[in-house]
Amino acid sequence: MKIPCRFRYPLQSLLISLSMSSVLSLVFTLVHGNPGREFASSWLESFAIGVAVGFPVSRLVVPRIIRLCERITRPGGDRPE
Repeated sequence: MKIPCRFRYPLQSLLISLSMSSVLSLVFTLVHGNPGREFASSWLESFAIGVAVGFPVSRLVVPRIIRLCERITRPGGDRPE
């Protein structure tokens, strides 16, 4: 089963924000925290905040970045013109 094309940008934004938020919140929690009993709850809290901020921001930014990249790159790969 494939997802309809109209959900492409929201899905991209969701996946980007989930992956970035998970990695960044994990790294920042490790750097600024003490990995002990409270680590999991601290990381999950940071992750939830990251997704809450990251998803709307990426929803606005990702389509614009894709359009910008389409305008500044040429189709056809690396073949010279």
